[in-house]
Amino acid sequence: MVTGTPEGPKIDFNLTDKYANTELTKVNDITQFKHGSDLGREPEHVKGETFKAAEKIDTGRVQARKIEKYKLDELTEDYYMFSMAPVYFMIPIKVDLIYQFGKDLSLDRIKDVITYQAQSAMFAGLGEWGHVLQGIPKVHKSLFKTWAEQLVFPDRTKVPNQYWRLGIESVSMLTPGVISTSAPIDVYLPSGVDCSFNTVRRVNGTFGFKKQPPETWVVEEAYRFFTKVGG
Repeated sequence: MVTGTPEGPKIDFNLTDKYANTELTKVNDITQFKHGSDLGREPEHVKGETFKAAEKIDTGRVQARKIEKYKLDELTEDYYMFSMAPVYFMIPIKVDLIYQFGKDLSLDRIKDVITYQAQSAMFAGLGEWGHVLQGIPKVHKSLFKTWAEQLVFPDRTKVPNQYWRLGIESVSMLTPGVISTSAPIDVYLPSGVDCSFNTVRRVNGTFGFKKQPPETWVVEEAYRFFTKVGG
């Protein structure tokens, strides 16, 4: 909700403590944001798309090979392995982000995408997604990470409006149920106006997620986003 005051507009995120009713000092250029983005960009919602990531893994829009028997340390030699599970579960996204990445970068279809599916869960509380990692050829790693960090996910259906950014946390993971060397895995985490998340390694070797206070820069950027685009 945006309201006018004698000092200028402010947005009420219905938060508490220092995160509530965030006001910003007017600056000459309000498009200077974290990661150098200009208010970021929203991923396109494909017309007729009914994909609900929390309900299924495969959208059918990206040709992915299913991998089960390789060790993660072997896969990471050639592939950038990551999990989007927390993002798909916590943000109402209606598009396959790997598909969107290829579309945005004019890569036609990302070649050689893999879906690694473990017999036992690697992440707690995420249903089938807790067993899944995705991988793209390492040549796309830096570009994919930069692209993902530019995305914004505003939700204007909520009162007050919600706004999400993506953070990346690198964890060291062993192949479930197999004696192996640990492998670097990036976990994409949502960061919003009322909370953020980080990973927590559990005693059984899986990862859970801990809710944290929102990051100040996300709250401030959300204010700028909704006031600039008119809510």
